[in-house]
Amino acid sequence: MIKKVIGGYILGLTHNIKSINKSVIPKEGPVIIYSNHVSKYDHLLIGLFFKRKLYYVKGITNESEVLSSLKDGKAVLIFGALNKNYYSYFSTTDISVTSYPATIIPCAITGDYKFGKDLTVTFGDKLDLNGMSNSEIKTYLEEKVKELMLGRK
Repeated sequence: MIKKVIGGYILGLTHNIKSINKSVIPKEGPVIIYSNHVSKYDHLLIGLFFKRKLYYVKGITNESEVLSSLKDGKAVLIFGALNKNYYSYFSTTDISVTSYPATIIPCAITGDYKFGKDLTVTFGDKLDLNGMSNSEIKTYLEEKVKELMLGRK
């Protein structure tokens, strides 16, 4: 919590931060935020818009830990989509989002972390991934995040 407060304070002093569509974030219950990854500060930036603790997945992780967190009703951030150049570097097959009983929300970070620049976090609408294979989910999530990055909802 202290890290979030200090990080948020510093980001707020040095950047113009805004969010789009943050009302889609559930106040309770299991949720996966599936985002692009721009900087080592992304988790702090996205966490600013959560009233509860946001757990984030660093690279490849133990899938059972993620599943356990979601079963406990926690919010989990997965950097699994695209970087700022739309290059995908992380496979959703490494962490199978289909096995999670959670709301899944795409997210995009746009802007620049350079001093004084704008940073925007855009949350997409809740996704329904039922009936999709892991490869279809990977493609679909990346498309949704890219749409948000390009300013389309």
